[in-house]
Amino acid sequence: MSAVSVARTCALVAAVGAVVLSLLPAPVATARDARPAPIGSDRFVAGKPYRGDFPDPTVLRVGKVFYAYSTTTSTLNLPVMSSRDLIHWQARGEGLMRVAPWTAWRRIGQRTFAGTWAPTVARIGQRYLHAYAVPLRGQPNRRCISLSSSRLPYKGFVDRRTRPFLCPATRGAIDPAFYTGPAGARYLLWKVEQTRRLPSQIYINRLSANGLRVIDTSKLLLTTQDAWESPLIENPAMIRYRGRFYLFYSGGSYTNSSYATGYAICTTPYGPCTRASDRPLLATGGRVAGPGGATPFLDRLGRLRLAYAAWDIGNTGYPTNTSCRRRPQGCPQRKLHVATLRVQPDGTLAVAARG
Repeated sequence: MSAVSVARTCALVAAVGAVVLSLLPAPVATARDARPAPIGSDRFVAGKPYRGDFPDPTVLRVGKVFYAYSTTTSTLNLPVMSSRDLIHWQARGEGLMRVAPWTAWRRIGQRTFAGTWAPTVARIGQRYLHAYAVPLRGQPNRRCISLSSSRLPYKGFVDRRTRPFLCPATRGAIDPAFYTGPAGARYLLWKVEQTRRLPSQIYINRLSANGLRVIDTSKLLLTTQDAWESPLIENPAMIRYRGRFYLFYSGGSYTNSSYATGYAICTTPYGPCTRASDRPLLATGGRVAGPGGATPFLDRLGRLRLAYAAWDIGNTGYPTNTSCRRRPQGCPQRKLHVATLRVQPDGTLAVAARG
C-alpha cells in the first residue's frame, strides 16, 4: 500500500453504526494469537506439494496459474498455494509479512503475526489487494476487517493501516469477499457476527475504484433463516454467471459434518437475494464432510467452479491430542476441494463434481 493510501482515513460503515478506532500503542502478544497447524496436519513447506489443513479457501486465477489462500495455519498470516490444474497444489509460503499495527500481533522473526481468518484477494490495477479478518488488540474475541497489498499474488503483502477498514460499533466483522461487477464496480461482502440476541447477517458495501475506501452504506443481503443454517451463516461470496448474480454462503458449524454450502440468486449485487432452496447446494456426502467456506470462480474453460474446505468423511473435528496419528485415516483436517457446478434451465445450480 502506498504512503498516500495509508494516509487516507477510511470511513467506517455498517448497519449497526460506524466507529473509527484511534491509533493504538504497541501491542502485547498473547497465546491466542497463534494458530499452529492442527495436530497431524501435513507440513506447509514452500515448494512442496500440500494436502493439509486449508480452511476458508479463496482462489484467484493469474494467467495460467491459480493461487489459493486460506485462514491461518502453521502460524502463517496468509498461507498461499498454487496450481495449474486445480488438482495438484504446491505450497508457496507466507503471503502477508506484516499485519495491521492495530491488531493483536506478535513478532515471529522478520514478520508480524496475528490470528487471521478468511482472506480474499483481487487484482486491482497493478496491485493485488487482500482483505482479511483479524482480532482487535485487547479484544481477542472480536474481529474486524483490514487490507494489505502487494505487487505479486503470492508474496510481499503488507498492511500498514492504523485503523480497521470495516468494524461495526458493537459486533465483529469477518469473512470479507471482493466482488467486481459487470461494469467494473468494486464491492466487498462480509459477515457481521451473531450475538446472544442478534443473528448472523451478510452485508455488501460499494468500494472506491482502487478498493481502498467504502463509499456507501452497508446493504443487508441475508440473515440466518433455514433449519440447516443453524446456528449461523457466514463466508459470503458472489459471482455473476450467465446473467445471474449468485451469492454463496456457509451454514451450520464448521467443527462437524453439519457445515454446508448454500446459495441465493440476487437481482443486483445489492439484492434482493432469494434462496434457491431451503436445502444446501453442497452438504456432507461422498468423500467429504462439512463442506464450507466456499468461493466461486471461473476456470480457464469458463466453467463455474467452487473452492471449499471439507473434512474427510468420518474424520471430523480438530484433534486435541496426538492419538489420531496412529489411526489409519490419520488426523482430521479441513482440506481444499474444487467442485464443478452447472446451471440448470431455470437458473438454479447443481453440483457436477465435488472435487
